[in-house]
Amino acid sequence: MPEPTDAEMADARKALEQWQTPDDFRAKLKDFMPLVKSSVLFNKPNAQFLLDAVTIAELFKYRPLKSVRLANQHDGEAKDENGMFDIEVTEIQRPGRRRGDEYREESPKVTHVPFDPNLGQTVAAELANGVQKKADKKYAAKPLLLVYLNLGDAVGELRTEVEAAINDTKKRHADAFREVCVIWNGKLY
Repeated sequence: MPEPTDAEMADARKALEQWQTPDDFRAKLKDFMPLVKSSVLFNKPNAQFLLDAVTIAELFKYRPLKSVRLANQHDGEAKDENGMFDIEVTEIQRPGRRRGDEYREESPKVTHVPFDPNLGQTVAAELANGVQKKADKKYAAKPLLLVYLNLGDAVGELRTEVEAAINDTKKRHADAFREVCVIWNGKLY
C-alpha cells in the first residue's frame, strides 16, 4: 500500500482534533494506523501526532474519560467527570537511543535490547530528566503529564527498582502537573 499523502495525514490529524468519545478516537486510530509504515511513523514530522495519539489512547484503558481530542497548544485535551484538562505526552527511551533509529536505512538493526543490570538507576535518571524537562516549561494551566516509558521490561528486583523510580518521580513533580501518569509494560502508574 502507498504511504499516506500529506493531505491524508492532515485529514487524519483534523479528525483526531475533534472532541469525541474515547471509543471513537481509538476507532479512528485503528482505521488509519495500518496505512502508516513504521519508517513513516517514526521519521516523518507530519506523522508525529500519531505517536501522541496512540499514547493518549493507551490512557483510556486505565482511566474513564468522557471525551478527548488532539490539541495544538498541548498534545491533547480530555474531559472527565471533573472537567476539561490538557495532556502533555513524552516518551522516555534508553540513553543514546532516538525514536525511529531502527527504521533509518543507515542505522544498524537492533535485534534485542541488551540486559541492563542497572535498569533501576537508568530508569530513575532518564525518567527524572525527561519529566524535569517538561516541568521546566512551567505550564500556565497544569496539564496531565502522560509518560510512555519505553525502556524494556524488568523482572524481580529490577522491576521493583523501576517501580520505585516511577513513584519517586511522580511525587517529586506532583506540584508541576495536574498529575503524572507513567505507562510502562502494560500498566499505568
